[in-house]
Amino acid sequence: MIAWSNVWLGALPCKYGTRSEMDAAVFANDGAPLLQLSFVLPQQRDIMRGLDPSAPDFRAAVDERAAKAKAERAPLLPAASAVGVTWINGRTSRAIETRPEPFPQGCGGSGSDQHAEAWQLPSPTEPLADTALEVRIDDATYMLALPYGLCRDEREPVPPPLVEPASAPIVGARRWRNVNYVSVLYGPWRLSLDVLEPGQLDVALYAEDGALVPPKLTVAIDGRKAPQSSGWRDGTRYHRVARFDGVARGVGRHYAKVELASVFGTRALIVPSSLLRYAS
Repeated sequence: MIAWSNVWLGALPCKYGTRSEMDAAVFANDGAPLLQLSFVLPQQRDIMRGLDPSAPDFRAAVDERAAKAKAERAPLLPAASAVGVTWINGRTSRAIETRPEPFPQGCGGSGSDQHAEAWQLPSPTEPLADTALEVRIDDATYMLALPYGLCRDEREPVPPPLVEPASAPIVGARRWRNVNYVSVLYGPWRLSLDVLEPGQLDVALYAEDGALVPPKLTVAIDGRKAPQSSGWRDGTRYHRVARFDGVARGVGRHYAKVELASVFGTRALIVPSSLLRYAS
């Protein structure tokens, strides 16, 4: 089975970082979802440049430079007290009090670094109920909707369909922007799946070295097939892409089986109907 990897919730305006915004995403994290807020910072200088590792005061000099660099960046990052996160799932609302130490997240572009902080989220007690995160930073509050059914504990059985949610809908929440599923090796190819909006499943199959033309690819939801894929070239890499107008045929909220097939076999995944589109 193919599992989801992350859901991007968008770039949110704030006074921190060099771009006055923070990037919000939730990562699957091996079944223990993490909310991650990222900020773009000026690129940190090499704090060991020009120092002699054999000098007796080398470690003290490195610590001094590291402390100075941290102090220079501090005004560009929110204090712990400035950020609050609340997890909302159906009838449950829970403040997320703890977060790990902040950690660097690689390069954020030319001449910049990306700094991220993360909060551990609980598994939903009502997988098919509306789910959202309330993120408070200084005086601003953002209500960020997650696709219902996505963050369920996959070790548990797939729950039965839910005709009507037991709780009131979450009003005023910003819709998620993109859901990415883990790309997998598929023979000599790499297979990836993105959901850009409900019903738009974008499946790509391509060779890592770009030298080969991938075989045909088809997508089916609960046994109903989409037309075969088309191909296009991006530089030296040839993609085989299948875009599926994913219409949910079931009653109410449920989970559907998506199958991605080629001459090498079939890969399957279970997706919630929040990522599909209902037939009228």
